[in-house]
Amino acid sequence: MTTELRSNCDLAQPFCDDVVLVAGFFTPNAPSGGLAGSSVGLHERRLLVARGAYLAERVLISVTPLDVVAVAFGPGAMAHLQRVSWSRAQLVAVLVPSHVDASRPRDVALGLSRDSRFPRIEVAWESGDAASVAVVDRLVRSVSPRSGA
Repeated sequence: MTTELRSNCDLAQPFCDDVVLVAGFFTPNAPSGGLAGSSVGLHERRLLVARGAYLAERVLISVTPLDVVAVAFGPGAMAHLQRVSWSRAQLVAVLVPSHVDASRPRDVALGLSRDSRFPRIEVAWESGDAASVAVVDRLVRSVSPRSGA
């Protein structure tokens, strides 16, 4: 577990101006796996894109003492780097209903925005992914009293 956390931080460090405390990989808040290419999966992704809440199929979210940085990974991402940064003081992190697996309606995903405005992204994590869970814990614990979540 510690190795996974550290390697994600090392991977994220070149994209951040300050030391990375935690970092983890996330996916869009939409059906994944076999459902990703289905009409339901495509529809959910289109909704995320329409709301401006879609960044990429894989997103590395890093938390530093001053900022939260999201970097897009996936096909074409390195040709045109997509990077979104929020100051921790302005960040609103909320738990939103997950659309990843319809058989688990109580699951939640993470919504990140600047003062509840754009840019906003919605991402989900795998329950067994310690690095992503550490990112969510850090963000929700430090930001949620301000956001009302």
